[in-house]
Formats: sequence, C-alpha cells, structure tokens
Amino acid sequence: MEDPIHLDLGRELYPRLQELLETQGILLGAAEFHGCLTGLTCNGQDEYSMVRWQRMIVSELGQEQPSETLQDAMTGVMALIQRDLQSGSFEFQILLPAETSDLVDRTQALAEWCTGFCTGLAFDALIEPDALEPDAGEALADIGRIAGVEPGHGDPEDQEKDLFELEEYLRISTQLIYEAVKTSGLNSTHQRVESSVP
Repeated sequence: MEDPIHLDLGRELYPRLQELLETQGILLGAAEFHGCLTGLTCNGQDEYSMVRWQRMIVSELGQEQPSETLQDAMTGVMALIQRDLQSGSFEFQILLPAETSDLVDRTQALAEWCTGFCTGLAFDALIEPDALEPDAGEALADIGRIAGVEPGHGDPEDQEKDLFELEEYLRISTQLIYEAVKTSGLNSTHQRVESSVP
C-alpha cells in the first residue's frame, strides 16, 4: 500500500486501507478506523501520543506494538485528518466506500464511522460532552444516534439523498466539534497537534 500521507482522502484510499487492515488482522473496517482516528484527533491526540492510543486499534491482536506498516497507516491517515480539520475551511471528508458501491454497504460504513468517531473522542475520558458548547454537544449526540442508522426502504434515489445529507452533516459536525474542543481548552494537547503538523 502506498503511504497514505501521499494520498488524498478520496475514494481510492478506502479499498487500499481496507485491504491493509485485513492483512494486518485488524477487525475495524476502513470507515470505523478513519472515524476512530478522527475522534482521537478531535480529542487532541496525535502521532506522538500513539503509544497510548494505539491499543484501541490493535487490542484484538494481543500485541503491544503494531507493525511498522500499520503505524505508517495510522500516522499518515491522522496527518491527513489533522490537515483538513486545521484548515477551518470545511475541507474535511469522512472516508466511505465509493458512490458506486452498494447502498447498504455505504450506509453500514457510515454508521461504523460514527461508532469509531465516538470511541476515539471518548479516549481516556478527556472530553466531557456536557462541557462542549451547545451546538457541538448536540452534534456529538447526533453522531451517536447516526451510529445506529440502518438502510431504509423505498425509493433508492431518496435513500441516496438521505445518505448524502447525513454525510454532509457529519462533515460539518466533525469540524464544529474539533473547533469547540480546541477553543474551549478542554484538551491542551491541541496546541501540540497543530505545532507538529506542517
């Protein structure tokens, strides 16, 4: 797999990342993996604190240290997430299967992304949801609810529209939560995160 840091967070990254996770024996799918790293980034974590949070990714392997390939993937994808969230221009994208993929698979991936995000944000209980400003707190609650979304029934075009709207809402909500945590001082490690990424 090409180093993720040299890839955009476009749809071509999804199958490559999925394959890498499977070959490394990681149970998380690509969407949940990306969601988890996004939540960790909003939590204030970065590659320098990986020794603390990597257990969230590799716990099922019974390993203390992930492989170099997996470490490269984690740091590369996290750097891309940090870059887009720090831009403040809503360039952040959640990682889902291509639009040509089955609607059921894409809906499941979106739910898994939300599960991963909530898991990452809750790391070490550093962020208190009630301490977030109201809009960010509401957005976080919504992400938790979206984690339980299931494919609907009816007109496929309507379902496509609903999925698109959920994805857009998640993009904006993630940026809102990131900014709320950063400006509130809930986690001072954000300063280190921003200084460590060019």
